[in-house]
Amino acid sequence: MPVFIYHSLKFTGFMRKVFITDGRSLATLAIARSLGEKGFEVHCGENFYYNITFFSKYISKKIIYPSPEQEPEQFIDKMLKITKENQYDIIIPVRDETTSLLSKHKDDFTKYTKLYLSNYESIKRLRDKGETIKLARECGVPVPETYFPEDTKVEEIKKSVGYPALIRPRISSGARGICYVESMKEFDESYYQVKEE
Repeated sequence: MPVFIYHSLKFTGFMRKVFITDGRSLATLAIARSLGEKGFEVHCGENFYYNITFFSKYISKKIIYPSPEQEPEQFIDKMLKITKENQYDIIIPVRDETTSLLSKHKDDFTKYTKLYLSNYESIKRLRDKGETIKLARECGVPVPETYFPEDTKVEEIKKSVGYPALIRPRISSGARGICYVESMKEFDESYYQVKEE
């Protein structure tokens, strides 16, 4: 007869402490719920108070830290300080900027906690959607027809691309910053709008 053995932290009385960044993110909220339901003590950080995850019943401690985008050095200093003070078993970064910064300073953090991140250069390269496309091409992975303004003049791209087309920033998450262009007439405005963001 098959045997099923189930082990859950919440039944053993063994509490682990976790810090999750980016309280504004729905992904952070999902992680907090999942870990909280399993009995983990969950702390969450963000650079402003009114964010979705701070109001979850599974958050034991809310921490405001400096903006990773605008004050990266202060963000790292604050993160190191709270990591030492709270003795987290693991830190889970969620959004691109926090992931990138924590990866860059991984050696400083792994003295005090676990941080399962790839090396900074890999994250930096794959965060750039253009570099990701180029890497996929090198590896033989099929990708949509893609043009790069550094390789082909914008005027040539405008005439060559099939419409409708997408113009997207090289660094963004999800669909942020993407413009859907239906004709050559719309191309210039959309291209310069994306370029300026």
